[in-house]
Order: sequence, then C-alpha cells, then structure tokens
Amino acid sequence: QTTHTEEFNKSIFTRTAGVWSSGANFPEKTTSGGGAGPVSAAISFGGNPPSAGNLNKSFEYNGTAWSDEATLSDKTAGSLSGQTGFGTQTAAVACADNAGGPPYTYVATIEYDGSSWSNGEDRPADRYSAATCGILTAGLTFGGRATPGPGGSFAFNTTLEYDGTDWTAAPNMNTGRDNFNGSGTQTAALGGGGYSSVPNKEGSHTEEYDGSSWTNSNNQLYDTRMAKQSGTQTDTLSMGSLSPGPSILASTMRYDGTSWSTNPSMATGRYNQHVGTQATVGTTWGAAGYVNASPNRGQTTEHFNEET
Repeated sequence: QTTHTEEFNKSIFTRTAGVWSSGANFPEKTTSGGGAGPVSAAISFGGNPPSAGNLNKSFEYNGTAWSDEATLSDKTAGSLSGQTGFGTQTAAVACADNAGGPPYTYVATIEYDGSSWSNGEDRPADRYSAATCGILTAGLTFGGRATPGPGGSFAFNTTLEYDGTDWTAAPNMNTGRDNFNGSGTQTAALGGGGYSSVPNKEGSHTEEYDGSSWTNSNNQLYDTRMAKQSGTQTDTLSMGSLSPGPSILASTMRYDGTSWSTNPSMATGRYNQHVGTQATVGTTWGAAGYVNASPNRGQTTEHFNEET
C-alpha cells in the first residue's frame, strides 16, 4: 500500500511554418528602386516606371499602408536600372543610378532625414547596379558596373565605405559582379549571386566581409541575377531573381552564416524588386519589381513571417 499520488500533464505544441503574406499595394508600378528599414518602418525610393523617365519619389511604409513622401533631391532624376541604398526610414542613403543625362553618370549620393532629401558626397567610382548594406553613418557598397564605354561594360569587385560624410576605398571583393544585393553591416556584410563578366553569366558565388577583407563562402543553391537580400551576415534571405533561361523565380533561399537552404517562396515571381536593407529576416518585405516578364512591372507587396 502507498499514499503516493501522480499527476499527468499533456502539452500541445503547434508549429506554424514560415510564409510570405500579402501587404498593401505599392503606389507605383515600378522596378529597380532602392529601399531601407524593416516592414513596420520602411522607405522606398526611386525606380523605373513603365512611362518614360525615372521615378523621383519616395514612399514610407508602416506595414499596413504606403504614404507618399518627399521628392528626391535635384541631383538625381531617379533610377535608371537599379537604384540601391541602405539605412533606416529616418536616416537613409540612396546611391543613385544616374545624375540626369544623357550622358549618364553613376556617382550621386543623396540622404534622407525622415522629411527631405539632400545631396551628399559623390561616390569616387562610377558604378551602377552595385550591392549595398549598413546604416547612414556606416554604409557599404560593393561590386557594380561602370558606364559602358568603347571597351564595353564590366562587373567590378571594388568596395566603398561611407561614414555619413565621406566615401573611402576598402578591400576588393574576390569576384567582380553586379545586379546583386547585399545584407548585413559595414563590418559583417554578405553578397550572393549576381552577374559576372568572366564568364558573362548569372552566378551563385557568395562572399562575406568582416570590415577588412572578403572571404569566399558556400555557393547559393542556384544561379541568380537581380535577386534581393535582407537580413544579417548570419541570417539572410535572398528572394526572387532572374535566373538562366531566363526564368523569373519566386523562390527564397536562407543563409545561416555557413550555407544556403530553401525557404518558403514568395507568392509572385519577381526580380529587381524594392526591399528593405537593415531589416532582420522576420521583418523582411519586398515590393513591385519585374513580374512575369520584362517590361511587366508589379505593384504587390509581400511580408515574410517567421516560423513560430
């Protein structure tokens, strides 16, 4: 005989997989614009609409609705083929693709303080379709192409750092490329995929930057061009792309600091969309971009929801 008593407890755990969900439509049908900030405090700027010319507007997003904000400064007419940027909604930097033209030059830098855009220091190198990451006072741009000349246009491996006032040269990447995107910070950056000039094709090459040098890492799962990234060096999403074929992909890859893995696909295949740098994976958003086939531009916005 015993007086011992026991109780039985049952716990139920429900796992909800990560998924992309729909947000508010972007105000313009456009592509190739820049962006910064997480989904609840995002900004998008520039772009290339179906009509002639480039978009010289910026828009803010609170995760529910887009609002029309300040016009870009007069130093840039907008974006020609891939405006990039970094920072936050109240302290953003746009590395503009052109300063008017023709002839086009690709050196302009403009800054946003939450209410207006102002001209910053020109970048020392003529580059477009480069990757970017970081914040206003500690930004990074790497890779890109130069204005086509007699010898053609080639992907570069140059790196530039920005301190909020001045641009300075930093160590080169191992492989020159353009039409790709960056994530992370000035001292912990990541670049994946892109278009290299030797050979002149899409790639899956991945590199990490530690503030003093670039190191090769494991390749992406497939070749990409004009994909976009968001996150940190140890946790990044690469979303959408134009891949060999050409094929417009909705697929998403995730990098954990060592290797890439598959993740839930976006609802709409797209490339050269607007995304927010300086966002964590769980606050990632993507909007507009080329959908189906060029020159079709979309307006949808998607948010990434982490697994819970």
